[in-house]
Amino acid sequence: MKITFDVERIQEALANPELSGLDDVDLAVLSTCLELAGGSNQCVLIDDTRAPKKKRKPRPSRIKRSKRK
Repeated sequence: MKITFDVERIQEALANPELSGLDDVDLAVLSTCLELAGGSNQCVLIDDTRAPKKKRKPRPSRIKRSKRK
């Protein structure tokens, strides 16, 4: 997942937390994104949780005689 954000707005929100209206958790997430970006305005998060693949139904080993007719 790639997150693009405005670095200036995040720095402004972190500088004035009272004026930003964000709670502590939001500010912590923003500061983490800013650290991960390392100067750019993009943060790439790798999601390693994948949905399990659906199992296919096994093909019948033999065809019923009624369907062969």
